[in-house]
Amino acid sequence: MTKPRSTPCSFETLGHRFPLARTSGCVAFLALAIMVLASSAQATSSLTTSELPAVQQALAGLAVPFEQNTGQFAPEVAYLARTFAGSVFVTRDGRLVYSLPGREI
Repeated sequence: MTKPRSTPCSFETLGHRFPLARTSGCVAFLALAIMVLASSAQATSSLTTSELPAVQQALAGLAVPFEQNTGQFAPEVAYLARTFAGSVFVTRDGRLVYSLPGREI
């Protein structure tokens, strides 16, 4: 078994050194997603039928800006999105990895 590379963004290294932080980050991300979905469901129920198309059109234009990895991140990373709540990585093997805010990328 080879030892993982020691880069700031090496997922294997982070997973072995900070398993609790990684798990906590995933839990925090899921909790945030659930809160957003719950609040949007509550907001949708208070909209009138005439307001709904305008809200749907406004939300359809929102996007998470993913950056393609052209060598600026670890080779395992295909795309990265920086958000107010941390960073989201899409790995080349299709995994989503959440990084807490304040961590070096």
